[in-house]
Amino acid sequence: MCSTQRIAYRRSRIVRRVGFTASLVLASLATLRAASAQSGASSQIRFEPYTLVTRAHGSIDAELGVLDVPRRHAVPNGPAQTLRVVRLRAIRATPGIAPVIYLAGGPGGSGIEAARGGRWPVFDAVRQHADVILLDQRGTGRSDPPPSCPRPAAAPLHNDSLITEARYVATVQQETSRCVAWWRGQGVDLAAYTTVESAHDIDALRRALGVEQVSLWGMSYGTHLALATLRLHPTVVQRVVLMGTEGPDHTWKDPRDADAILGRLSAWSAKDPVARTMTPDLQRSLRDAVQSLAKRPLTGTVQGPPGVGGPMVIGAFDLQLAVAAALGRTQTASLVPVMLSQVQQGDASLVAQLVSGLRDAVLRPAAMPLAMDLASGASRARRSLVQNGERRSVLGSALNFPWTTLEAADFGVPDLGDAFRAPLRSATPTLFISGSMDGRTPPSNADEVRRGFRRATTLLLDGAGHDDDLWVASPRIAEVLARFLNGETVASDTITTPMLRVPAPPAGAETPASASARAPAAASAPPADRVASALLDRAIARMGGDSALRAITTMRMDLLTQWQRTTFAEHPYPDQPSFERNSDLRNYALKGWRNVRMPLTGGTFVDIVRDTVAARSFNGPGGTPTVMPLNIAYITERREQFAFAPEQMLLLARKAGDLHAQRDTSIDGVIHARVFATVDGFPSTWFLRRTDGLPALVRFVADETNDFGLASWGVMSVEIWFSNWTRVPPGVFLPRQRDIRRVGRPYKRITALAITVNAPAPADSFAISDEMAARYLATERRPMWQLPFDSVRVTADHFVVFPQLVGSAGAVRIGGGWVLFETAQSEGSLPTIDAWLTRATGVGLAAGVVARPGMGNGGARWFARSNRALYVAPGTRAVVQSLLATDPTSIAGSAKAVGKTAPRTAMVVPTTPRWVRVGNDSLWLEAIDLPDAPGVLTAYSPTHRWVYSPMLGVPNYKPEYDALLARWRARGWIVEWQGSLRGVRAPI
Repeated sequence: MCSTQRIAYRRSRIVRRVGFTASLVLASLATLRAASAQSGASSQIRFEPYTLVTRAHGSIDAELGVLDVPRRHAVPNGPAQTLRVVRLRAIRATPGIAPVIYLAGGPGGSGIEAARGGRWPVFDAVRQHADVILLDQRGTGRSDPPPSCPRPAAAPLHNDSLITEARYVATVQQETSRCVAWWRGQGVDLAAYTTVESAHDIDALRRALGVEQVSLWGMSYGTHLALATLRLHPTVVQRVVLMGTEGPDHTWKDPRDADAILGRLSAWSAKDPVARTMTPDLQRSLRDAVQSLAKRPLTGTVQGPPGVGGPMVIGAFDLQLAVAAALGRTQTASLVPVMLSQVQQGDASLVAQLVSGLRDAVLRPAAMPLAMDLASGASRARRSLVQNGERRSVLGSALNFPWTTLEAADFGVPDLGDAFRAPLRSATPTLFISGSMDGRTPPSNADEVRRGFRRATTLLLDGAGHDDDLWVASPRIAEVLARFLNGETVASDTITTPMLRVPAPPAGAETPASASARAPAAASAPPADRVASALLDRAIARMGGDSALRAITTMRMDLLTQWQRTTFAEHPYPDQPSFERNSDLRNYALKGWRNVRMPLTGGTFVDIVRDTVAARSFNGPGGTPTVMPLNIAYITERREQFAFAPEQMLLLARKAGDLHAQRDTSIDGVIHARVFATVDGFPSTWFLRRTDGLPALVRFVADETNDFGLASWGVMSVEIWFSNWTRVPPGVFLPRQRDIRRVGRPYKRITALAITVNAPAPADSFAISDEMAARYLATERRPMWQLPFDSVRVTADHFVVFPQLVGSAGAVRIGGGWVLFETAQSEGSLPTIDAWLTRATGVGLAAGVVARPGMGNGGARWFARSNRALYVAPGTRAVVQSLLATDPTSIAGSAKAVGKTAPRTAMVVPTTPRWVRVGNDSLWLEAIDLPDAPGVLTAYSPTHRWVYSPMLGVPNYKPEYDALLARWRARGWIVEWQGSLRGVRAPI
């Protein structure tokens, strides 16, 4: 039997079993309703104060709630499942308006996390009149997600050979079976993760909140859950918002909708001046490319570290998968012309980059999304429609891969049956929001569901896709949504949103800067505080006047930058600065930034940031010119630099809708006025001297979780002090010196050696190739420290080295547990490290050692919070104490007293040499003083005959370490191996 016949047989077997399961689920729905009604009084929900830290809109006072619900609602006295929610209290509550429960998409998305990014303004609009409940659905976010399935020991998908559709199918079934067996061994009840169980969770949450009704606000899969809740608990729902509708029978996607999206994309491509040079007839190019790859596969290059990056053979089904995945959002759909153009030229690198992520998902499915989608399944009619469509569609079965290859019953998941998937009728007021270019939840879904809703309103976003498009494609979305949930009557409408462009960022890549560009104009904002406006007008006049500052479109500066190591040592000069020459060219209209970096140690690096993409060029080994994508942290840096450029920031502040004056304050005996405004998403306070009106400093809040060097601090307070004011032709008054402080300490000093206003800055100065933009968008939108662990291995049974940018020297197994040396830059790395060690070796982290001076080691917080031993070098105690005393979810940390220790810390500072117990073994810890680095910690393990210190092996410190090793050997200690920041295990 050929692979195609096997797939057809499997599908026919699925269809035959649907009739049997339907009758069972008709009964099960009734049983679950009864079980829910019989569960009696609601569980107690426990709320505590909580700070929701957004990525660009500051910190929001909220409440964190914990609620226990039955794992199976049909067994109310059985095992429990914990749900966590964040409640945003209404600013001005409207009487009679029900709390709004937000249901994230996925399945698997976190409702709490959804509010932190660029979507926050929509949540903020809704909470003006109603409580908003951000729910992490069972098995997601903070609501006890099942453990991640470990990767297979040997990868069944090899990049150096062609992977056919049949091979993909076989691998999906094999890896899903493997993971399901592993989850069962871990005690995971997959059958507890169904949309029906989650729908009963919502009613349990309503009862725990003590309200008669709630409104439901669903996104993508969240709409599927909202509709199930409306079916099972119709009387408790006041209003419903469905953003990107997935109806009861829409888990399997209709290929005809994808073909229609391709048609619209092809029409756009034929008109777009960039896209049409690549593919004047996109649909024909796609058909030709699929046929070509079926006959002659191509090889593309995946960008990534060893073990992840490299060549990948790409066939027809790979291209179909890549295009099907890209159609979900306009940001990725606009990359389809780039993909096809590359394939036409014999290169499949962009396809390979997209497919590499899909292959990784195949090898490691997630429990909650797998169970949810398998349980929802598809009716017999839907299956027939999809299978017929796949035979005609240019995308074949790729649109629904892998769901049409799996059957719920084979994995212990109950099929919810056709009673669950039947059309729904409701009189509940419902707002349907759809994007005409949405390849995941197309408008036809909403049209089908809406037939059963007597009080339906439609908001069609013409040109918008899925994901963020449904939120930020127009500022009117937030307005209509908030008015509807506030009980107002809104009319059906269509909003034109031209979102497509080439190149464009994939989903989630949009920065707050580009989001704010679509915010309402300043003229529509409420009147700014008159006192604050007058203060800004005076400062602007002092700097040359409104018209002079507005006339500045470009700027060139020759700079000397002095980087200062952030430290909390008590002596006055602990910063150990390094120096760098810079040539800084800016085009404010293009949002283009070209920064030529010339470290005094040698070399030249050209960093270019253009709106939402970034790249670097330099001479690599042997003088070879090298171009590489930069991380998203450089996008954040560009936003910060442009927002607080002296010639820009006061003009931007004057436009802010929240502009207002605060009380005066005194700095060094000089009275300063204070003005608050949110600029490009940064909550900011300006300090303006009363004497001459000029800004002395600006203080703002920035989220630096993406930046490797700053990730340990995350959200932080930043200050920029301005001095050495000078007049620059054509008469603009600007500061030559800017001193930047982060977390209350000096960070860097920038001195302008020369400033040229409106310098020549042609557009090609900021050129980034489409290929480089695609590489950036595919690989660099995650934090610098968030790296794949595919290449990590256990060496000599007791040593592990993690990717360099994680910021840890490595881990050593001592006394049955693992000790981490240098606890990583970000706290976010620690759960990954602990989970990897647990999967690979059966045991996790027992202790952490912070041996090096200076910044980093944000992971120390994780050890303190999890009550695990943490040993800290005397020379870095102040830094770690500050980290532990600073709540990463609070921006107030920089104002806290240095040296204050967090309540639950287990930090130990070995000021005298000592043995410390680790499990059933011991580790010797001893501090030594090095030039410029007093109080560095060293460690010795007699079991491994191994010594560690962060700078062991550095020639400058050889005398100190030679003396240390001689002293230890004189005691009879055997030392054969050494570890340092250069490597955790090397011969001594």
